[in-house]
Amino acid sequence: MTLDPFEFLGQTARSETEKSVEDAQRAARSAAVRWMGLGRKPSGQVRDYLHRLGFDAEVIHYVIDELKTEHKIDDKRLAHKITNARLGAKSESAQRIAQRLAAQGLDQMAIDKALADRPADRELALAALRGKFPVPQPGAGGNDFKMRYNRFLMSRGFSPDCIRTAIREFLKGPSEPDDFND
Repeated sequence: MTLDPFEFLGQTARSETEKSVEDAQRAARSAAVRWMGLGRKPSGQVRDYLHRLGFDAEVIHYVIDELKTEHKIDDKRLAHKITNARLGAKSESAQRIAQRLAAQGLDQMAIDKALADRPADRELALAALRGKFPVPQPGAGGNDFKMRYNRFLMSRGFSPDCIRTAIREFLKGPSEPDDFND
């Protein structure tokens, strides 16, 4: 086994900048993992945290890609978890969920995938009505009740057309005259 005498020299010929970049990457990764702990954080929050610590954008990008590869950051899983928590009685519109996910720092691809797997907004609006108001009360077709249902669904981010359709279905009267003003 003969050793090349220049092999050792080649190994130590790394420049100081390469060493400092690797040190920065290790420090950033260590800081990110320590900050995340056992919990799962969206990539945007990790990016913001590392930026606040003063790490370079290239180092941050490298660390986030590495943590995604190791499945320590999983934006798709988090997006599905948050989206599924907002079904049934807690239903919100797709637009409202997209805003919620973006505000939490999830990447756009994960948001789009989570929204594609959800039921339509009309179904979700009806589920929200049924969760909040389990049984339409006698006289629930009156304007006071319709406006109450309307305000409730608007607070969840549903569109006016979706709201009208959901209220009609909720009251079991799709042929009932529409007394909403546009």
